[in-house]
Amino acid sequence: MSRTRRTFGKDFKAKFVLEALKEKDTIEVLAKKHDLLPNQIST
Repeated sequence: MSRTRRTFGKDFKAKFVLEALKEKDTIEVLAKKHDLLPNQIST
């Protein structure tokens, strides 16, 4: 089974960046919360 490639809109990206900049949670916690890989956040 193949997975379909997800796309993220500008709104999601903006909210996510603001959440990451607040530094309440670690990158690992944010990645798990949004079902992403930690290296996707750091890039």
